[in-house]
Amino acid sequence: MKLPYILFLALTFCFCGSANFHLEEQLKIETFVKGVYDVPRDGTGNTFFMIGLKLKNISDSTVEFLTMTCTTGSNLVFDSNQVEPVINNCASNYATPIVLKQNQEFDFTFLLKADKSYPDKLKIGWIILTKENTHSVDKYFDYLHKFRENLENVIWANPIELYCCAFNQFEIK
Repeated sequence: MKLPYILFLALTFCFCGSANFHLEEQLKIETFVKGVYDVPRDGTGNTFFMIGLKLKNISDSTVEFLTMTCTTGSNLVFDSNQVEPVINNCASNYATPIVLKQNQEFDFTFLLKADKSYPDKLKIGWIILTKENTHSVDKYFDYLHKFRENLENVIWANPIELYCCAFNQFEIK
């Protein structure tokens, strides 16, 4: 009689305890190039891409994750070492929860610095940090570093093409 009860508790713990780590089933990620810029005075030969990223809640429930108020780009990962985000400067930077209701989108635009040997195609990922998988907001950077090193809790977008004409300059909605 105890076996079914123990099995029920074990399954409940497995499904409920891991629910926060499966946000990739609740969020759809899309990335796209919004612009390409050469900065002549930079002197390095780097190319800069304006990149748009959207995370859409495709679940029937509310989704919550953490990011930084200014260095939001710290959640980004790439499949190439030849690129890196240009991080914003600000006066106050702290971990903050983002709460998305059903069908809501989180839009983020960032500047991507690419060196001379950047790839033609690039995969961009978003590290999902939650209060549950960081155990507290105070441990944000510890877990961000761990997840980045091991590519854990990452939602990957489809690859984008990195060349001068891989985008539209405007959109009609």
